[in-house]
Amino acid sequence: VYYNQHATTVQNLPMGIDTDTIENLVKNPEKTGFTKHVVSYVFGLVGKSKNKLSISNGKDLDRIFKEYRVILGIDRLDYTKGLRLRLMAIDRFFERHPDYIGQVIYLGILAPSREAIPAYVTLRKDIKELTRQINEKYGTKNWQPIHLSHEVYSRQKVMNLYKRANLCLVTPLDDGMNLVSKEFVVASYFAPDPGMLVLSQFAGSSIDLTQSLIVNPYNIDEVVSAIKRGLEMSKQEKTRRIKVMKETLDDRNMYQWAQSFVRNAVEAVNRKRS
Repeated sequence: VYYNQHATTVQNLPMGIDTDTIENLVKNPEKTGFTKHVVSYVFGLVGKSKNKLSISNGKDLDRIFKEYRVILGIDRLDYTKGLRLRLMAIDRFFERHPDYIGQVIYLGILAPSREAIPAYVTLRKDIKELTRQINEKYGTKNWQPIHLSHEVYSRQKVMNLYKRANLCLVTPLDDGMNLVSKEFVVASYFAPDPGMLVLSQFAGSSIDLTQSLIVNPYNIDEVVSAIKRGLEMSKQEKTRRIKVMKETLDDRNMYQWAQSFVRNAVEAVNRKRS
């Protein structure tokens, strides 16, 4: 763009991530596993059985991953993340595939966001109520489908969650890049049996992560189908898909992005001078 004797250059430079740092975190996990000091708020508990799982302590988190197939979601509590639609998709998933009741758990980590803004307070209440309804609808004496936490986990513990999850749902309605999707791929690459990624077509990372199960988050049926496909995908296919995406992220890491950014900035200056 040339204006008032100045030249402005606009380019598409998708940001990479530090894959080496993530790899180091995954390969050198904390020996204590999930900390006992994480205090979580779990909504919509069904019944009062002393055997009911909770994510309020590390031992129960370990039990969840050992006894159930885990669908993971890690998001800021923000309306752009498509959280209502995601919970509606989980509801419909159990409705259409009741054989998964008692077998699968959705573990949602929701980092608090803009809590002083009324719209975000309302969103939190809506998510809480929708979770309660779904848990009452499908929950059994010793199992509930949705577990939500509003605590902030350390990055290393998040990597542990990524590595152990069977499926990761990243379904924003609009997102510039989305760090979660890329970190999940790198962490899952080092898992004995990698998980699969269900990714919104409106996340910027969908440009790079083309081997994920890409969905339109507004289309609940499409998300349900992707959840089922991801849970039933063979280890061989998951390994192949994750490997391709991991190699892409290695090639387009943050250092390559920084070099590309500087190189293109210098070239833009040189073109202006010439």
